[in-house]
Formats: sequence, C-alpha cells, structure tokens
Amino acid sequence: MSFRFQIMRWQERLKDILLKGKSMPFKLNQSISFKIDSRSLTYFEPFTGTNPEAAKEINNFIAITQGKNCLLDIGAHHGLFSLVFTANDYRKSAYAFDPSPQVFDFLNFNIKINPKSNIRAYKSVVSDTNKPVIMKYESINQLSAVGEKETVKKHKKNKILETITLDQFVKENNIAPDVIKIDTEGFEYQVLKGGYGYLSTHSPVIFLEIHPPKLLNHGLDILKLKRLLDELGYSLYDLDGNLIKDP
Repeated sequence: MSFRFQIMRWQERLKDILLKGKSMPFKLNQSISFKIDSRSLTYFEPFTGTNPEAAKEINNFIAITQGKNCLLDIGAHHGLFSLVFTANDYRKSAYAFDPSPQVFDFLNFNIKINPKSNIRAYKSVVSDTNKPVIMKYESINQLSAVGEKETVKKHKKNKILETITLDQFVKENNIAPDVIKIDTEGFEYQVLKGGYGYLSTHSPVIFLEIHPPKLLNHGLDILKLKRLLDELGYSLYDLDGNLIKDP
C-alpha cells in the first residue's frame, strides 16, 4: 500500500469517526428527496446537476423506469439508484448489492433512515458461478474483482467473497425484476452471463456501466461483451438515446 493511499485511509477513518451516523436531507430535484448519510453527499451531489454527465445519467434512469416495479441494483455503492427508484412509490422494490464492507455500511444506513423505501441490501458478489471470488481495494473503500491477467500480492486487504448468480437470486426470491443496473468495475460480463436464463426470457431494461480497461484484466473486451448482449437480444444505446452499432 502506498504512503499516499495510507494517508487517505486515515483521513477516511477520521471522517467516519466524526460523521458516522449523521443523516441529512438530500434533494435530487423538485420531486425526489430523501435522507442520506452525510458522507454520501460527495457521491450523490454530482447527480443534482453539478456534473452534467451524471445528471443526464440519473435523469435517463428516472424517465425510463417510469412504470417499472422491481430493480436489481448490482454495484449499488451508497444506494443512490435504489433510493431514487423507490422514492415516490413505496410499492416499488429494490434489491441492492455491494460487497465492500465499508460501502455496505453506508448503503445499509441510507436504507434504514428511509424506512418507507422498500430496499433490501446484500453484501454479495453477483457473478456467473457460485465459486468464491478474490476482490481487492480499488479505492479507499471500494472493492473490485481480481482479474485473471492481474498480478496481486496476497495482502490482508484482499478479500475472498461468496457469490451468487442473477438467475439463482431471482429464482430463490421469486421475483421478476424489470430494471437492472450494473456498475461492477469490470465484472459486467460475469453478471450478465450469470443471468443468461432470466435476461434472455424476460428482457428487463438494463442500465450498464462498462469499464473497458478492467474488462481486459479478466481476459475480456468490449466486443465479447457486445456479442453476449447480442445473444441476449439487447441493443446498446448511449445516454442521448443513440444506437451504438460499433462499440
């Protein structure tokens, strides 16, 4: 671990000590507001419009999910998309996944201080098998799956985590998600492959953040991901609604 990274971790721990358990109101726009952990503000504020790309992303999500009922939020981080999805209609449900211990604490806290929001949190890795996966810290508190082309020293900060497939989860919980958001730091292909059965037969809307450099760490690339999406019957569109023919 670099000296700078160690300093940042101590700064993060100090913030946790000073701010832990502090809730505050958060207003995304004129119609959507909820409470959040004060430490989540850094991550949520760009979506209010301070970052045009982030604002476009969340506005598209809101528009396209009108009339939808069930969200799988895979790579939920602090839970923004789950909170937005359930904010004004508590008949909607969201299932939020994030394997990072610290991030999961933020996610859990944000759910608890919004008790009317129908959100359940899971500290699980969504994958294409049930084999445990090794994850490493990509940032101060965010984990990323170790790829087959990465060389990672055995370090106490690496974690071995249990996995579940999307197909297995929907079957065991008897649910039919009509929206799936995936932001998994290069693990997108495994998430989709593990949901092949459900995705190919039910065709839920998918919001997919793709990380091409991190795909390479898993021996994959954007073209292989695109072929899988083609097999599943999906087309790719950018945030402006333009069809992406050549990724």
